[in-house]
Amino acid sequence: MSAFPLQSVLDLAQRRAEGRVRLVRMAHGEWLLARARLVRLDTEVENYRRALRQTVAGAGSGGLWREGAAHLQELARRRADGRMEVARRHELWQAALRDWLEEKRRVDALRVLQSRHEQQEARRLGRLEAKLHDELAARAALLRAAVDNPRGDMT
Repeated sequence: MSAFPLQSVLDLAQRRAEGRVRLVRMAHGEWLLARARLVRLDTEVENYRRALRQTVAGAGSGGLWREGAAHLQELARRRADGRMEVARRHELWQAALRDWLEEKRRVDALRVLQSRHEQQEARRLGRLEAKLHDELAARAALLRAAVDNPRGDMT
């Protein structure tokens, strides 16, 4: 049986697909981490707002309110940065996923070609075996005829 002519291409595509799977997992993990950081920051903002309201309501200090408002603005900026980071990480994850899917389609197509090649080779070998069997049967018939009729009469 002859080897699949594109075996080296298939092997390379499989290795590349495996590498792409690792990249997808890594990108997904980074996206999840960015989301977790954003959730922690959201919680921090809400807790700070609550604490600031309670502190200002109790003390009634305008200076404290200004400091608190400035800190809330800084937290709002960090939240905006965090949302942009989550969006960026999500896009990186989706791009890695698209790359992996493209490579997976390539591997699947090569596997179909490999399967077709194997089926074609099996049919070719089957025909070759049938031809050899027919030749051997014809030779055996000739030998039997020669043994049955040693003088070579055609009667």
